[in-house]
Amino acid sequence: AIILTTIMLGQLAAQVNATNCMLDFINNYFMLFTTYVSLAIEFSGLLHCVYLVHIIFSKITGQPMESKDPPRNALQNLFFWVRVLVSLTILGFAFAVTLTALFAGNTTMWDGVPSYVSVIVFFLLMCFIGMMEGMQIALFAVVNVPEEELKQHTSAHRNCQLTFAGQNLQAFLIGRQIWVTICMFVVARITTLDYSNDDENVFGVSDGLQTFFNTGLLGALITTVVASLAWRVIASSFPVAFLSNPLIYVIIRMCLLLEASGVCSASWILARFQKLIMGYKLDDVYLMRLMISRFTTPRFGCFCFTGVTVCSGDERKTCITLAQKRTPTKALALSNFPSGAHRSSQLESHQKFGGTTFFIPKKCWLAPVMCHLLI
Repeated sequence: AIILTTIMLGQLAAQVNATNCMLDFINNYFMLFTTYVSLAIEFSGLLHCVYLVHIIFSKITGQPMESKDPPRNALQNLFFWVRVLVSLTILGFAFAVTLTALFAGNTTMWDGVPSYVSVIVFFLLMCFIGMMEGMQIALFAVVNVPEEELKQHTSAHRNCQLTFAGQNLQAFLIGRQIWVTICMFVVARITTLDYSNDDENVFGVSDGLQTFFNTGLLGALITTVVASLAWRVIASSFPVAFLSNPLIYVIIRMCLLLEASGVCSASWILARFQKLIMGYKLDDVYLMRLMISRFTTPRFGCFCFTGVTVCSGDERKTCITLAQKRTPTKALALSNFPSGAHRSSQLESHQKFGGTTFFIPKKCWLAPVMCHLLI
């Protein structure tokens, strides 16, 4: 009951709206507060060992690390590596405490489960969570990969086609979130320490420190680094290789199947009520207004946008339609061109975008702008 309540009320309703109402969703002071808190946690260096993973994979692939920050000076480098060392020390200590408690049977794991089974399940669940965390990063990273290059990797291409087909993307995100939350609850059950007053404290620490350990924060730190952030870094460095894993296809199917079961379908209704109460609007509404106000011209101002035709002139034969189904292979489709239009001097030679060949009128230079704004 707690898991379902957390998933539907605390996660999925907001996630459903955030997928296509991103601008309204982040347009509030609470999101600004959340951003500052996140930056403060990052600055503390508690999770800086993740940067070490990023550096290692950058060296392995030979790809330079992209950053908008200016190069660090000697003092900044020293501060950075000190935080990395401190983060590694804390992570190692968290593993030592958690594994010691697991082998001693002093966790909240269900009675009757052997210690070695708890440890095996713990690492398997972290790998499963990590793959689902990395999948989300990799799927959105390969959107910008050319179709011809992606087709060379059969498994990755098949996984992308499955995820971006129809409404599968939202269904996958919902199913993925359900699986992640369920696994997180189980991992929390495994890693939360349960030392009573009669038990000897782990490593002989004080009672106050043992009470802090019993909160489960050490397990949360391990899960955040090992089961989430590290996999995200790997997926961002090798998105195509990550999606080429045969297990990814099975996990996508599991996510779609869980969402199709309807166990959390109430989240769609809750999301609808939240959208009405908060006054959320689709991102397409704002982007359409932006395009109309900035890029329409008196002569060539007819654009078909997700089924809505907006005209500022009478030149309908140069209408470009933005496909409502956003996939890596179909970004734009040409419509309303009469026969013989290809012979018109108003048309440029064909260009390629997202693997689709189409013709762009000379006056309709907005087409690439629309693609970059919306894809």
